[in-house]
Amino acid sequence: MPTATVRRLAVPVLAALVLVAGCGGDDDEGAPATSTTTEAASAETSASTTAPDEAAETTTSADPSSTTTTEADGATGSTAPDTAEPGQEGTGAPDEEAPDVTWDLDATRYRGEDGTRVAFLCPPDGEVGAVWGTGTYTDDSSVCSAAVHAGLISTVEGGRVVIEIAPGEGSYEGSEANGVTAADYGAWEGSFTFPRG
Repeated sequence: MPTATVRRLAVPVLAALVLVAGCGGDDDEGAPATSTTTEAASAETSASTTAPDEAAETTTSADPSSTTTTEADGATGSTAPDTAEPGQEGTGAPDEEAPDVTWDLDATRYRGEDGTRVAFLCPPDGEVGAVWGTGTYTDDSSVCSAAVHAGLISTVEGGRVVIEIAPGEGSYEGSEANGVTAADYGAWEGSFTFPRG
């Protein structure tokens, strides 16, 4: 029963109980009335707390697997779709998704679009390609291989990563990490990084 209906019913019942308790002719009229009033108020409180589902409103976003529930006190809770796929977290929404991703795909097609974030879904069972740089990579490096070097995904599982396009640098320092050797390189016209937030 909705909470509002329970409250509307509880008020006349409370008034009737007070009148009945007051008509007893007892010398101690105040005690029964107080007791009855307290019991009725408790019943109203109990009724309004036993139906929290009627006081909550659930809305579903455009993504049918994500819902938001607003409780009576205004608090909201959210259930997001399970995105436990290997890759980065906290990168925000990318500006675009790279099409037809393979392990030899680089980021040269995005050169000059500094600040643009592009998502790459690296397929599982990949083969490491050429990588130059550490942290900041030349844009002709294999994006998926650079992601393994950065510790974001593995060649076995693959995963989704987001890069941010950056301007070229005067030099790139290589290193060995996570089974990938990234080479040193001199000046290059374009770069990418893996944003963490």
